[in-house]
Amino acid sequence: MRCIGPMALLAVLVLVSPAQAEVSDKMLIVDHRVDPWIWPAALCIAALALEIKWPRFGLATLPFSALLAFGIYSEFNDPYVGPAILHELGEAYVRNSWIAIGFALLFPVALTFSLNIRRRRMGA
Repeated sequence: MRCIGPMALLAVLVLVSPAQAEVSDKMLIVDHRVDPWIWPAALCIAALALEIKWPRFGLATLPFSALLAFGIYSEFNDPYVGPAILHELGEAYVRNSWIAIGFALLFPVALTFSLNIRRRRMGA
């Protein structure tokens, strides 16, 4: 019976104290062996494969890149998740996210433009 008093006090302190949850371990990871930054690179590889096989089809990856960009934008601008990501993972994580998304958005356009110029020169 002597234990009930301290145990009750400990239970009240634990239940009342604010909970802190880490955000970085809840980030988008489909599989623990696959880094989430594989998606922008996969979109660039898909754009290259599509553009080589069918001219101008490399641009078909742009909607997926735009969806990925929207997801990153909404995640970082969330009033609760955004500051937690910045605090836990740092500014470099946010910067690298935007660089990866920018690369996934610009690569298909640059690829299509440059391969079409090359095809015209070879055909002429």
